[in-house]
Formats: sequence, structure tokens, C-alpha cells
Amino acid sequence: MNKNLFKDPLSRNIGYLSLLVFVLSLQVLIVLVFIYQFVPLKMDSITQGVPPALLKLFQPNRNHFFYHAFIAAAIVGETVILYLYRQRLNAPELIGEIREFLICETLWVSWQLFAVFKILQYDDPLWARILLYVGFAAALLAKIFWPELKRSFKYFQDLGQGDVPKIWHYMADGGIILLLLLAIMIPDAQKAVIRIAFVDSNNHFDQWLMTPLWAYHKGLIPAVQAFNPLNWGMVVFIHTLASVIGGITYAHVIEALCFLAVVYYAAFYYFLRWWLGTLPAIFGVLLAVKLQMFHIGMSPLAWIFPGQSIVRHLFDVAVFACLLVFSRGGSELFLWLGAVAVGISLSLVFDTGVYMAAAFYAYLAALLAFKETRFLLCPSLRQWRKVLGLIFLPWLSMMIVLVFCFGPVAMHREFWVNSFQDIPRWLKGEDAISIYSCLKDRNFFAFFASFVPPLLYAAGMAGTLAMVYFRRWKSDKLFVIPLSIYGLGAYAHFLWHSSINYYYMVPLPLVGCICFWGTQYLEGFRKDQQRLAKLILAAGAVIALFTNFLFTYYPNIFNIAGEDWGQQKSAYQAQFNFNSDVDLLRQWTAPDQPVALISGFATQILIQADRKTFFYGGLPLMDVRDLERLLNQLNQDKPAQVFVDKRVLINTSGTVLNVLTEYFKAHYQFRGQQSSNLALLQRDHE
Repeated sequence: MNKNLFKDPLSRNIGYLSLLVFVLSLQVLIVLVFIYQFVPLKMDSITQGVPPALLKLFQPNRNHFFYHAFIAAAIVGETVILYLYRQRLNAPELIGEIREFLICETLWVSWQLFAVFKILQYDDPLWARILLYVGFAAALLAKIFWPELKRSFKYFQDLGQGDVPKIWHYMADGGIILLLLLAIMIPDAQKAVIRIAFVDSNNHFDQWLMTPLWAYHKGLIPAVQAFNPLNWGMVVFIHTLASVIGGITYAHVIEALCFLAVVYYAAFYYFLRWWLGTLPAIFGVLLAVKLQMFHIGMSPLAWIFPGQSIVRHLFDVAVFACLLVFSRGGSELFLWLGAVAVGISLSLVFDTGVYMAAAFYAYLAALLAFKETRFLLCPSLRQWRKVLGLIFLPWLSMMIVLVFCFGPVAMHREFWVNSFQDIPRWLKGEDAISIYSCLKDRNFFAFFASFVPPLLYAAGMAGTLAMVYFRRWKSDKLFVIPLSIYGLGAYAHFLWHSSINYYYMVPLPLVGCICFWGTQYLEGFRKDQQRLAKLILAAGAVIALFTNFLFTYYPNIFNIAGEDWGQQKSAYQAQFNFNSDVDLLRQWTAPDQPVALISGFATQILIQADRKTFFYGGLPLMDVRDLERLLNQLNQDKPAQVFVDKRVLINTSGTVLNVLTEYFKAHYQFRGQQSSNLALLQRDHE
């Protein structure tokens, strides 16, 4: 008679025991490999006299021994365990005992394999070794004290069935805030300054943030007297915060960015906690930190690219928190507050604000599409003005904030024309790189991130509309629609700047949708199983963050990689010393005089010299259009002195700087005044 193997106790017990033997054999293999790495192998006599470059061809190994040991452990283990349980193989209750031990052993072997993977991937760092040793110790202790550990499972099972005491929620809240502070804040911000200078020469940091920030500090009007890449209000916001911290320096600005990140992710945690629960919130916020701050495109430090950091999306949590409150029966006031928050986002970083505005309008459209929600928003056709007000309020709020920050100039045509001058080429894809470049360069996670999120957003919207339309879900689930629209807008930003540095995972829509759909899936399980799955995911997010390669080198309080910053600081002080350049600027310019300075470190030198910039666009020169704008300024205003990096005056053939060098030769003379990096050119009398 044929039997269903999945229901037959004998078959199931044998199957589970075989899985247990496999897991234990893996542990034996890992331990053997670990032990034998301390036992050197003797080189064969044939290798005598072989050059070192070819010696690796004769390098012996123990692969055959490890293979035989693994097979022997599996065969012996299977034989022994079947003999020991031969009397109980037909017992239905045996499977429960085996399953508990199997789950526990699978946890330890997964821990050990993860540590081994990190050791091989990151060239044997100390923290990965410690992780492996902890895995060995945990596996050994679990086997010794298995009866006591087994009894504790009953306690956690009972805890999973009942209500969690509030003290645990409070501990989770305090713990996650502390973890965010320790993980993100940089005790010595000079370390971040050093890394940005060495890796990127301040190029991206200056272009998106520091150059317009310093120009605003010196009284220049963004988009009129100084270039500002659509992050109008963000410059004012960070300027205010950095001024409170201690002044406009690179270190203080980085401290302000870290503080804003902590505040944002803390708000993100409480948003998810109120929406989906504590464990999904812990998992979500840690996943968001990892995806946003520590993906390969942000290597080696997230703050090198402030335009791709969380400051671009600083107010999206406020917008969607208002929509969530309203969707759960809150007052209509929260819709109006959400519209105001969208306006603030538009004024801070315009393109991100546009994506939020699209999401807000999509939510209004979803509310009007269903009868039960339409009456919440607009009970009668005579109240259409309310909807019109919600549509225009974000833009009115944006203008109020901009006028408050910059004065009447925000109403002038020149402000808007200059602000949007680069958008046409973005829409044409002039700066875009094929997203297949991620695949060609073997950046598989970036390639995955390029294709999966839009599918998640689109499918999520379609599924939500269907579930609400057929009354399987309540209308409060419509909140997923604006969240997905916002994610698609952020993905459109990636398409216009499709390189590995721009594929960044915008935390709120992606992580919010992942957590939402994950919790929906888990609702089909028992309550204790749901909590166990969420707990495992939360713990996995902690481990994934702390073992991320970029995180180990992030200069927070942990210093997991154990870097020696003393040597790096000495090298920075020697290589990036601009004291003589600052003295030259102060000698030849008045405090209120705009300085025509052409250098890759122009902003840093100007900050140290406390001088305002002369050039509208700043440096570096990105293309021919930037060069034309700079030459037009030189021809129009004819500055008497120009301070030029000496490297610009040599070896410029075949570059856009060659045109600039020829211009200096025609209109300026070098009269012997120079510093360690700069040469002073004085204009001929024409």
C-alpha cells in the first residue's frame, strides 16, 4: 500500500534525522578546516628553485581530506543516529523533538558559515574571526545545556501567544535610538573630512552642498549669484544647524548631517512601529540604514555624496505619517498638514518634493475613486474647493518657505530659469549610464536594485486597488498607493542619473512596502510563528548591518575595522595644508571682495580665508557649458586678480581647461606672487 511520505511518521522522522546529520556534518567540516589552518603543509621537493610567482601552481591543499572527512562524518553520523533512535522511529511525537534541535543547530551552522563567508570576502578581519569564535562557543554550549535550552523554548512559546509587556516595547524604543546614535554619529568628524578629501577631493560634497552653503553664508543668493542644484531650502536648513553646532566648517556640517540622519531614522522607526508593529519597525529601520548609507555606490563613506544621502528625503516621513493618520480615521486636518509638509519638501529639495507631491495627488485620487472614502474627503460636489485647495497648498507652502529664506528674489524669473537650466538634459538622459553597467561590472546587488523595486511598487498598487475594490481590505490600505507612487518617482530619478552612485534605495517607499507586504504574508501563520519570524528578521538586520564591509570602516564609535587614524591624520595635514594659500588670498583681497579662485579645493580655501566666491558655478568644470559660463564672467566683470591652481596651468592639452589656460595667457600676467598651490595672475590693462 502506498503511503504519503509527508504524513508517515517513520518517513518524516528519518528525513528530519538525515537533515540533522547533514547540519552536524557541516559543523564538523567547519571545525576541521579551522583547526587545520594552524597546521602548515610541507612543500614538495619539486618546488625547490621555483620562482615565487609560479609557486602557487605547486601549492598543496587538503581539499581531498576535507571531502573525505565530511562524507565519513555524514555516513557515521547517519548510522549512529538511526541506531540510537531505532526504537522510536515510528513515534509521531519524535519529530517535534528533532525539529527543535535541528532548528537550533541550523542557527549555529548558519552563523558559522556566515562568519566564514565574511572571513573569505574581507580578507580575514578580526571582527569576523570573533564572530566565528562566538559561533563555535554558542554551538558547544547549546549542545551541553540542551535540556535547559529546550525548557526555555516553552517560555518563549507562551510569550509569543500572549501580549508582549509594554516594558519590552519601551526597551526596544530606547535600544533602537541608542543604536542609531552609536551607528551613525561620528565622534571625531575630522575622520570623515579626511576620508572625503582623500577619496573624492571634496568634489561631490562641494558641488551639492558645501559650495552653495558657503555662498549663502557669505550673502550670495542661490540660483542668482551662486549655483544651487535644486536644494534651495536644504542649504538654509543645514546652515542654521551647522551655525548652532559651531560654525560653517566641513566637520560641523558633517556633524549636522549625522544628526539629521539620526533624527530621520528615529522618526522612520516610530512611523513603522505605529503602522506595522515593533519588530517590523526594528527590521525596517536597520534595513533602511544599510540600504541607504552602506551600499556599494556610497563607498567608502556615505557623506561623500550628500545629494544621495537621507537629507534629500528628510521630510517624507512627516508627509506619509500625516496620510497614515488620516487613513486610519484621523481628522481632515492631517491631510492639510500633509500638504504643507509636501510644500516644505519642495522648498528643501525640489525634485524629491515633486515625487512627494505626485504621491499626495495619487492619494487624493484614490480617495475620490471609492465611494466610502470620497465622502470623507468631499461629502458633496459643493465642496470641490477643498480638493482644489489641497492641490495648490503644497506649491503655496513652497513659495512661502522660499520667500522666507531668500526674500523677494524667489519670485523673480531669473531665480527659476537658473534653477531649472539643467533639467532638460537630465530628461534627455545626457548624464545617464546604462543600468546594465551594473551587471557588466558585476555589481549584482545594484543590478537587482535597478529592476526589482519598480515591479514591487507597480504590483503593490494593482494588488491594493483590487483588494479594496473587492472589499477584501478596508480602505485604510489605500495608503500603500501613494507610498508606491513616491517610490516610482524616486526610481525615475535613478533613470535620469543611472550610475551606481544614484541607484540609492530610498528608504521609506522600498522598506515600507517590503515590511507591509511581509506582514500581510505572515498574517496567515500562528501568532507565535509570526513573532518568531519577525524576531529572526530583526536579528538578521542587526547582523547584516554590523557585518557590512562599509559599516566596519565607517568612523563611528565602534571602529570595527580597527583603523589607525593617527597615520591618516598626519598624511592629511601634510597633503591638504592650505595655510600659505589662505595667506595669499588674505594679502591680496579685501574681506568683502569676491575672490576669483580656480582650484579643486576652492571652497575649502575660501572657508579658511573667510572670503566669498567670485564664480557663479564654482568648480570643478564639469563640461563645456560650465566653462563658457566661467569665461563669460571673466569677460564681463574682468577681475583684477585671479588665483589659479598651478596644476591648471600645465598639462591641460586635450581638456576643457586648455581653453581656460589660453584665455589666461591672453589677458593675465604672472608677476611672481604665489603660494604652495596657487599662482596669482593679474589682468593686463586692456
